[in-house]
Amino acid sequence: MNEKFPFRFFIITFAWSWVMWLPLVLSGFEIIPIEKDLLTSITIPVSILAAFGPAIGAFVSLRILKGKGAIGSYIKSFFSLKFGLKVWIWIFLALGLSTFVSWVLPELFGESRLPS
Repeated sequence: MNEKFPFRFFIITFAWSWVMWLPLVLSGFEIIPIEKDLLTSITIPVSILAAFGPAIGAFVSLRILKGKGAIGSYIKSFFSLKFGLKVWIWIFLALGLSTFVSWVLPELFGESRLPS
C-alpha cells in the first residue's frame, strides 16, 4: 500500500461519521421508523459525535502507524505554545484585525456600528 496517501485515515473517518449519521438518514427516508420527538432530541448529539470522525481517524491511524505513545505526544505537540515571536505577533494581529473588521463591517452596509 502506498503510505503517501492516508487510506486508513479516510476509511476510519468516513466509517465513523456514516455509522453515526446512518440512522438519521434512514429515518429521513422513512426506511427505519424513529419517532419524531426522539429524532429531534438525538439529531444534534449524533451530529456532534459524527463530526469527531476526522479526530477518531487521526488517532486510530497514529496509534496503528506509530504505536502506543503516539496519540499523547501528538496532543502535547498540538497544544504546545512554544512559538517564535513572529508567530505571536501574527496571532495578535490576526485577532485584532478580525475584531476590528467585524466591529466596522456593519457600517459598510449602512447599519449602525456595533456597540463597544
